[in-house]
Amino acid sequence: MKAREEDFLELIKQHERLIYKVSFNYCRYAKDREDLVQEIIFQLWNSYPGFKPDFKVSTWMYKVALNTAVSFYRKHGKKKEQEIALDDSNIHSLQTASTDSKDEQLKILEGFIQELEPVNKALIILQLEGESIASIAQIVGLSETNVATKLSRIKKSLAQKFKSQNI
Repeated sequence: MKAREEDFLELIKQHERLIYKVSFNYCRYAKDREDLVQEIIFQLWNSYPGFKPDFKVSTWMYKVALNTAVSFYRKHGKKKEQEIALDDSNIHSLQTASTDSKDEQLKILEGFIQELEPVNKALIILQLEGESIASIAQIVGLSETNVATKLSRIKKSLAQKFKSQNI
């Protein structure tokens, strides 16, 4: 096997969690997740020759994975119900609620995030995963100002939806 192929496979092994996380966030069904994982790896392979070593590998992989997931969602999302899954630990605003109430609020939040446009969904997921505004901007290819503005609007929209549900 060529060194380039070995290097690529090693990167995939090191960052496979990132690929599966993106896939899980955009696809409800296991078959769709498997298809998306394969498509992400295929797109990573295609863009690997253009990877610049001065960038973080994880940033490059996130960018390719999210762009692939958004395209996949647009192509397949209208045909099937998609569902997003978020870690309870990432929802800091729900920490003071009781466990039952927290679980209920988390499910409602997941539903609200599911309704977002794919790019907005990617932005909020990345922030919930602890990525900085600068990192998110680099991953999605927007300016930091644009990312911050969009995230602010997304949060206001989600807060309004919670308020309208009397939560």
